[in-house]
Amino acid sequence: MRTYQHIGLKSDALEFLSNEAAMKPDITCPDCNKVITEKMDKEVYDIQDVTFGDVPLHTYNLRDGRQAREIIQCMPWSSGPMGFLCLEIDGALQFQWTDQEIEDYP
Repeated sequence: MRTYQHIGLKSDALEFLSNEAAMKPDITCPDCNKVITEKMDKEVYDIQDVTFGDVPLHTYNLRDGRQAREIIQCMPWSSGPMGFLCLEIDGALQFQWTDQEIEDYP
């Protein structure tokens, strides 16, 4: 059976998001309204050209007011499509996979 393999973002993109993504309350104390945990401020957006599995793409709100949007950089085939993602920030693609990283991916 050929299935979608979600490779996702590179580790440096994930590190960027962990440092730069705005945060929003996740769990709040019902008694005192104190924020117990936070999570990245992100939203799922629809993609209409590509359909695959149950993996949504996200737009992240950044601390400086900009947005970073997950983009499908490429989908090479290896027993099914492999989804390599990068970020689009201010109209520019950032944290892209190199051809060599894609070719050498396990």
